Amino acid sequence: LEVFEDCRYILVGGADADWLVSLGRTDIVLDMIAYVRSRGFTPLVLSQFPTLVLPALESAGCDAEGYAVPLNKNWSWFDRDECVEVIQSISKPIVAFMAFASDNLKKDITGAMEWLYGVAGVESILFGTAIPEHARQTSALALSARGEMDHFQTNIHERLHNHADH
Repeated sequence: LEVFEDCRYILVGGADADWLVSLGRTDIVLDMIAYVRSRGFTPLVLSQFPTLVLPALESAGCDAEGYAVPLNKNWSWFDRDECVEVIQSISKPIVAFMAFASDNLKKDITGAMEWLYGVAGVESILFGTAIPEHARQTSALALSARGEMDHFQTNIHERLHNHADH
């Protein structure tokens, strides 16, 4: 792991976590997380099968700082709505990847991000680009969408609080 000395976060698991959890070996995934943490990094579990893996790891006492899951407005594995329920039941931050992995989502990046932040409740979005300019543009859209969702949620909470006082 020393090659990552300038990194703060390490994604743990991936297909290994998915298979180990499905085989009932959450203990090995927990050991992987502990090893990454012992080396001074902040572990996040990456899972392709969040509806299976996240509940199993949480019930096993997983102390990863958060999770990275494939999720977008159109789909997730195994089921999008079930995935949203799972991530909303967990208090840890969720990073969505494959956020634009559908042709119609690429036509409305802002709408896809607003759904992820506002409806699904993810903390962050991991995305890839072909050129630096696309990365800058997509990052600006993400910051804007995140800011709008945070502002909207703050206003809703204030209105509910003020209404409850009357």
